[in-house]
Amino acid sequence: MKKILSIVKWLYCYIIILIIFCFILSLPSIAATKVDVQNYPSQVYLGQEFSVDFDIVNDFISSDSYYVKGRIGNTSAYMNKGETFNPATNNWLSDTSSWENFPVLSFFNSDIAASSVKLRVNQTAFIGNNLLVIRINKSGKNYDSSSIAILIFEPSPTPTQTPSPTSIPPSTSPTQTPSPTQAAVAPSQTPTPSQTPTFSPTPSPISYSNIFISEAMVYPESGQNEWVEFYNNNDFLVSLSKWYLDDIENGGSSPKIFSLEIPAKGYAIFELTSSVFNNSGDSIRLLDFNKNLKDSFEYSLNEQGKSLGRTSLDSDDFCLQESSKNSANNPCINPTPTIPICTGQACLTPTINVIMTKISTTKSPSANKPVSINQLARRNLDEGGLIETKGSGQVLGTSNELIINSLNNRPLINLLIILSFSYSLLTIISILFKMKLSYAKTKKFYSSSLHSS
Repeated sequence: MKKILSIVKWLYCYIIILIIFCFILSLPSIAATKVDVQNYPSQVYLGQEFSVDFDIVNDFISSDSYYVKGRIGNTSAYMNKGETFNPATNNWLSDTSSWENFPVLSFFNSDIAASSVKLRVNQTAFIGNNLLVIRINKSGKNYDSSSIAILIFEPSPTPTQTPSPTSIPPSTSPTQTPSPTQAAVAPSQTPTPSQTPTFSPTPSPISYSNIFISEAMVYPESGQNEWVEFYNNNDFLVSLSKWYLDDIENGGSSPKIFSLEIPAKGYAIFELTSSVFNNSGDSIRLLDFNKNLKDSFEYSLNEQGKSLGRTSLDSDDFCLQESSKNSANNPCINPTPTIPICTGQACLTPTINVIMTKISTTKSPSANKPVSINQLARRNLDEGGLIETKGSGQVLGTSNELIINSLNNRPLINLLIILSFSYSLLTIISILFKMKLSYAKTKKFYSSSLHSS
């Protein structure tokens, strides 16, 4: 009995130590230094100086110093278009300058420290949509704010005014007779200044962000053309100059070049004069003027006269639908498989959302990428299995995804697994302990019965 109680005691201590250890492991994700941008301009010009206000949050250091700089670029890989001003040295610093040259911020005894930094965009920045990130450096470690979208413009040129020639009114005296000397001199003619023609420079193509493939007709009715619809999810009109539309990469056909204007939060159609996409399955890829991939998806299921529509801006899924050219997408048309699922004498024919998914532009996809129910259904069908999903098709602007894994929840998941294991182990020990007590009582009962007899 004493031995069992000792085991239970040590087991309880072991569980408490495990719980404390798991809690300590989860502390870095709770108390990590964070940078939150509070105030910034949404539109700036090349070379324009502006300020950004930000907070440093959840930093449980009583006092510390930080270096700070602003990073600007059109993609997360090209964030070197910003310059940071150091008021202590009165210098503008590029993104590649050493940290020792950047402004130093010092805070004391504060969990939330507010500050600001003065920035400008250098002349090599891309015109159009860009990203802004505030980065701080503490003890050799970098901490970034979330990426913030800003719009960069070229400065408007100041027009040069050409002075108009001053006209001299004729003499108002009708009786004035020119002197002989004046009459002998030929009148001088004032030349009319020739006007220099003003040439409007051709605007440079811009690689906009937030341009999506919204809908595509890849298997049209006889006598009709293929077309692709694009959606501009920006608050301003965009001009796609010399962009490209292509099928699967290295598929043999040449990319189709086009130019379109798409209104803010609106749609535009590019209609092809010749067939590009395969009816049985293909990819649709949108490339900017530099042939950089901006959006894409692949499909295998198709039906003549039906279009492939994006289910949501928050999702990379497409599905069959009735055509909704130049307007919000229609609900999905979900085919019903003829293969029944039978259990005993009852058979069910499930309805499955078969949805095409966008091609990932990431070269090494993460193993923890969120997977939607529709993607799981599509994967199961490809492998010859069946999975039942609930819900009907969605229209552009809605999303219904299930996140099945997240790195941020790993400490909590580990803690729950340990607690579950510990609870099961305690239950088994409790049962063994009760069996031991029951055995001891039974043995004592039989022993007393033998003595009495």
